[in-house]
Amino acid sequence: MARTGSAGHSGFALVELLAALAITALLVALFLPIVSTSLSRWSLTIARGERLDEVTRARVSLGLELESLARLPATPERRAEEPQGEGQADAPLWFRGDATSVIFPRLFTEPGKSPSLMAVALTIEDADGRLNLLRRFAAFDRVRPTVDPRSLGHPHAVLTQAVSMRFIFVDRNGERRARWEARPDLPSIIELWISFGEGKDDKRLLSLTLPAGPEVQ
Repeated sequence: MARTGSAGHSGFALVELLAALAITALLVALFLPIVSTSLSRWSLTIARGERLDEVTRARVSLGLELESLARLPATPERRAEEPQGEGQADAPLWFRGDATSVIFPRLFTEPGKSPSLMAVALTIEDADGRLNLLRRFAAFDRVRPTVDPRSLGHPHAVLTQAVSMRFIFVDRNGERRARWEARPDLPSIIELWISFGEGKDDKRLLSLTLPAGPEVQ
């Protein structure tokens, strides 16, 4: 009788263990998708916050830099007697831009020195299927300018891993343009429309306001 009781008690404990394991497996199966979804949403929220911080930093840094450049004199028209460097375009270097690039040349004068040409270029470039906004800076002699913004200095990434990016230019009358032909006057606003592919309604606007700037020297 003692053996039978012992065997019956062990069997009952095994059934309890199997039942507990089954209930645990059922609970895991029920709650795992919920936990996984919550973690995905949390990760997406963190990523969106990081993207927002990145866009905010870009707006502040680029806004201050471009505003400072706008207050410098624009490049004057080249006089006929001035030498023409190799590969130099006939037209003077003025602000210009299109959907994927902006080049912003200005004259910089130090006391006791002749004016030098400096330029900041912003370019949207593809990297493994994603788009990056790169900033380049260069200072060079006026007789040796460049017409290709991608040839200016070493690139510095301002925004990364976007799905789509494009520039839009707003003139002083509020008209929006896809291109800004080389000319001495500046747009009032440079808009950069950005999407990081984080679902609908994720398109962001980075808006850079420029002062009118001084007259061409």
